[in-house]
Amino acid sequence: MNNIVLYKYFKKKIKKSRVLRHKKVYTNKIEDDIIRKFTIKSKETDCEYTYKLRKTRYQGHTYTHIYVEYNYLKWYYLGYYEKGRIKRKKGKFSETKSANAIAWVLRNTEKLIDISEKVEIYGLGLCSNCGHVLTDSNSIKLGIGPICKEHIITYD
Repeated sequence: MNNIVLYKYFKKKIKKSRVLRHKKVYTNKIEDDIIRKFTIKSKETDCEYTYKLRKTRYQGHTYTHIYVEYNYLKWYYLGYYEKGRIKRKKGKFSETKSANAIAWVLRNTEKLIDISEKVEIYGLGLCSNCGHVLTDSNSIKLGIGPICKEHIITYD
């Protein structure tokens, strides 16, 4: 996943809805309603976080809601992305390491700055043996989860 793919995620497009009662109705839906899940790994510190991004529209504004994985496929809501920072309710900013990391990535992606020298971004993968979702960067690279990897090593 590179900067251009992330940039396209942020672009807002108005999608034409179905024809209702012989009238063309335009809605403010975002063209791609798929929830984005990916892992970011720092090349300097080897620290990695798995995120889920979800876009919503409210009163004419588009918000990107950000969740971080705290256990296997269990998500904690960090806040929404606004003006280069992750904002919580009532205007408070989220200042955790995971919030600062994703804010840095999104801020630089919006400016189309190359971030590939500092971080690696992986889309979630599937285990080639059992089909479970892989969120760890090493497992995504290998294409097999840690439990299946142990089973294969012990059987050899």
